[in-house]
Amino acid sequence: MIFFFWAVLLSLSTKEQLSHASSEKHRLRVTIGRDQDQNNSPFTAGRGLKKQKQKQIVVLGDSVIAGVGARNPDGLPAYDPSSGLCLRSPYSYAAQYVGFVQHEMGTKTKVTLTNEACAAARIFNVSEQVIASGLNQQADLILMQFGVNDVGAVPALYVCFVPGLNGSLDKCKASISDARAALPTMQAQATDLLISIASKLRKGVKVVVLGYPNIVTEKPYILKKNVTNGTSIEIETFDAAKATLDGIAELNQAIKASVQAANKKIKGKDVITFVPLKDLFRGHEVDPSLLLVGATNPDAWFHGIHQYDALKLERWHFNPYGHANLSKYLFDTFGTFGV
Repeated sequence: MIFFFWAVLLSLSTKEQLSHASSEKHRLRVTIGRDQDQNNSPFTAGRGLKKQKQKQIVVLGDSVIAGVGARNPDGLPAYDPSSGLCLRSPYSYAAQYVGFVQHEMGTKTKVTLTNEACAAARIFNVSEQVIASGLNQQADLILMQFGVNDVGAVPALYVCFVPGLNGSLDKCKASISDARAALPTMQAQATDLLISIASKLRKGVKVVVLGYPNIVTEKPYILKKNVTNGTSIEIETFDAAKATLDGIAELNQAIKASVQAANKKIKGKDVITFVPLKDLFRGHEVDPSLLLVGATNPDAWFHGIHQYDALKLERWHFNPYGHANLSKYLFDTFGTFGV
């Protein structure tokens, strides 16, 4: 989602960290680049491309939708070099979804992906992405994911769950409290952003805003602290997992509320659609209890956080399974969103 990637890009060549991610299940090939022509995907290779209709799908948001954590067919990171520290991947769930859309539409339609999403982006950065994308009457679908950076959720995950990172009960509680306090501002900014975007689109074009799945399991993860009470010492406890999941639920509710408020303001029938992801990722979250022994949930759709599981910049992000399953879910559930 997002974090200290500037300090860890040198790790990109460490192939042994990445071998676990190589899987035939994720070998959907798309063209590297910000503007990707999905007719070069395996779905349409070798077909005639004359007199095509043009369709454009625009991607805006943070590192999750940019594609951090995705892999190429060899199981290695493959970020578009021209995207720099934005870390856009041509193997993201958005790119794979566009591949499904191209296949559905066949050779008479050319579907182009314009990816302006960027790692660490906040809502004000997304506003800049709108300008960079040249968002105008040509866009046929907008895919968005944003909000987690605006409330500082990632630092909370680190101090609550990463062993040996000077985390503590007090720091965990404070980080989660700060994230919750930022929600009203994030919601107001998101509403304004969505209204602004919708006003630039022609009639019938959809804006799709994805929520965030639960990152950790519902299994209790108890932090403890000794508290002196007179002459006795008591133990204070705090369930970091429950507090984190409650915070994610509140974040998603705020994003959903911004979608509802924007739809009401622009008086358009379901111009903007909110897509929750909690149920899709159920059973595939990070299990914090395994972090203490350097293990991870074998069914996880996220990169774990111990040193052998992923590049540091990819921690807490979707792994190839997450990207592949989310792209399939979007297409199987919503089809082309009317593109």
